[in-house]
Amino acid sequence: MAADTFDEFVKRHTQEAEKPSDTFDPMKTLRQWKENLNELYCAIETYLQSYIDTNQITIKRDEIKITEESLGTYPTDALTIKIGDQKVSLKPIGTMLIGVYGRVDISGPLKTLRIVLMEKGGPSLNVSVSNDGGATDDSSSRPFIRGEIDHRGWYFVTQPPNALAIAVGEDSFKDVLMEITGG
Repeated sequence: MAADTFDEFVKRHTQEAEKPSDTFDPMKTLRQWKENLNELYCAIETYLQSYIDTNQITIKRDEIKITEESLGTYPTDALTIKIGDQKVSLKPIGTMLIGVYGRVDISGPLKTLRIVLMEKGGPSLNVSVSNDGGATDDSSSRPFIRGEIDHRGWYFVTQPPNALAIAVGEDSFKDVLMEITGG
């Protein structure tokens, strides 16, 4: 009987070892992060295209280097928007962050705001209390960030503790440009 149990034990562990693992792939993570940044920048260029076409706004991408513990140092693009004598910069902060899939700071002469990439629903705090037998006695969940996070995408997020998310779109982006430049 012990041999049968041991055979099952070996078979189970051998099968588990053969399953493809979900190990961290830094190159895949970095590639996805750069694609996400490019999508954000292309969307911004689209929002401002009529002003770019008439030379009222210029947009420039510059290579910067970011260092993240899990990814090392890598090149990526920052974005500079020039409107008259006002400069706005979008600087990527990183992708290996708690609760979000990336962050870009947008800075103007008056302030800096955060743009974060989140999954639908956003990050949440989940707590469960279990008894000695392992059964769950109580559990709760609450979002870290308020607002309608109804799709995976980029969101403007205010500072905690009462963080609020607003989806990045043409109107919200133009509103933020005016807010951070005093327009």
